[in-house]
Amino acid sequence: MFESIVFGVPADWEPIPDAVLDELGPLPLEPGVPDGADHPDRIAEHAVAMAPGGSCLTLLATVPPNLLSPSLQAQALAKTTEISAHVAAVAHEFTAELAGPPTALIGTHDRKRDPNNFAAHDVAVATRTSVYAADATVDLARDLRTVLKASGKALRSGALTLAQAKVLWRMTAGMPADTAREVETRVLPRAPIQDVKRFTGCVRRACASLDPTWTHRARQARNEIVVEHRAHDDGVGTLFVQGPLEATTTIASALTAAAERTKDELGGTADARKLAAMRDWAETVLADPAGPRRHGRLPTVNIVVDYPTFLGLRDNPAEIPGVGPIPADAARWAAADGAPLRRLIVDPQTGHLLDYGRTTYVAPPPLADHLIATTIASGGPHSAVDAASCDIDHQPAFDDGGRTDPGHTTPVDRRWHRAKTHGGWTYIKDPQTAILTWRSPRGLTVEVHPHDYRPGPAP
Repeated sequence: MFESIVFGVPADWEPIPDAVLDELGPLPLEPGVPDGADHPDRIAEHAVAMAPGGSCLTLLATVPPNLLSPSLQAQALAKTTEISAHVAAVAHEFTAELAGPPTALIGTHDRKRDPNNFAAHDVAVATRTSVYAADATVDLARDLRTVLKASGKALRSGALTLAQAKVLWRMTAGMPADTAREVETRVLPRAPIQDVKRFTGCVRRACASLDPTWTHRARQARNEIVVEHRAHDDGVGTLFVQGPLEATTTIASALTAAAERTKDELGGTADARKLAAMRDWAETVLADPAGPRRHGRLPTVNIVVDYPTFLGLRDNPAEIPGVGPIPADAARWAAADGAPLRRLIVDPQTGHLLDYGRTTYVAPPPLADHLIATTIASGGPHSAVDAASCDIDHQPAFDDGGRTDPGHTTPVDRRWHRAKTHGGWTYIKDPQTAILTWRSPRGLTVEVHPHDYRPGPAP
């Protein structure tokens, strides 16, 4: 039993209820902490080690965060994410029980509604939402109980977040129940290490691989091309574009590149610069109707400059390969903004890339292309920044002997790069698997895996 021996506790500190402590039993104490002390870190440690649930939440809720060490603050925050998922699972269990089974056959993933079933109204009142929002809540709760049972269990254990569960449920809706479960089986094992965006990608690939109707539906949808301009009353308009994914992705990538290129010149928001780029294109076309049209994505601009010129000791022209020379000061400015300096080492027999070793700091184009294709996005935890726009980071640092090769370099976006350089974050890269293991100064660890190109991850 704990006594009320508390150090530096604010006036509103409330000791843990005796009933809770009786249930949990004695907690292990740190060396040097008096027996029976209400020591916040030890209470939080015990809570973090527990499975998510009511007792775990009760313990964390009794500990003022400002009394915890930075490490325990971070661990407690991570545990509350699991608890939130657990609470959501419990709420959906109550919802499913309140709503009862659908009138359609259970197991068909059907969305037909019984007009005489008003369970959604009770759910709407209980959850303070509209009845239409409650419809979706009821559908999700029923499917977690019947079709996606494993997801319901993973949600309750904290291994799956509510946002991930909703993604899986939404993207498998309308599938035969057996197919939905196959998708579930493939994607659930990696859900605990993925954010919503990466999890969505895995679900999308698994659905495309396993749903026998996907190809037919995709072919039909790709023919539904829409380019529509809508005028609004307040002096603005909307341009809506829908078409094959590779086409819309090319357009979006080109607009992103144009917005980045004109950032210093135009300022403002990225969306404003994208609109300016589209308008410039339109004005050019309109001024010369017979002129050539621009297709495909913008090429990557690579700048080659010799080392003395880069250091400012000479002013030899730099060169954009395949295009032509540019002034030295322009090359230095571009290099300061992240343009690479390159020297390639290849196998003299095959011409294949071997290693860049320590002959260059910034990754040569073939290595950069390889790394970008490996990660797709930044190697920073849960980052969605395109790898092509990231810094190529060395681990260990180049000045500490790091090598410019696939096993020791990774695309990392600027914020995570700064966190590593100035914020105390570290990571280790496994040369064989390319898995990054990040560690925070507070002791949190997280793995970042390379992009998985398979049509749905292996179970």
